[in-house]
Amino acid sequence: MIVWFFVGWPKIPINNTFPPNTPTTKASHTITFVFDTDAEGWTYTDNCAALNGAFTSGIGNPAGSLQTSGNKGAGAQSCSYNWEWTGTWEDLGVTAGHEVTGVSGSYDHAVSADNSGGTW
Repeated sequence: MIVWFFVGWPKIPINNTFPPNTPTTKASHTITFVFDTDAEGWTYTDNCAALNGAFTSGIGNPAGSLQTSGNKGAGAQSCSYNWEWTGTWEDLGVTAGHEVTGVSGSYDHAVSADNSGGTW
């Protein structure tokens, strides 16, 4: 019989949990749409003919924006509209297969002309 004694060797770590604990990383990612040359994947929809929405190259900062305009006299005050982004999570920088746990957003806006007299 041969017996080996190893003195001073590093300890062997033992993982007592199964499955092993794996750290999760939460990442934050910011996307900014500047609309300098086009609508960047945003599409416009509304429920009446009194409103219009389109990318406008001459208004905004730097020089483009998504613009919604309407004609109050044509009944625009009873209309609804929205801008919807048509991209994917991967287009926003999320790696395929990763979980998104929260989304927040903000936007800059301005009223370039209001001929309604504030009665909308």
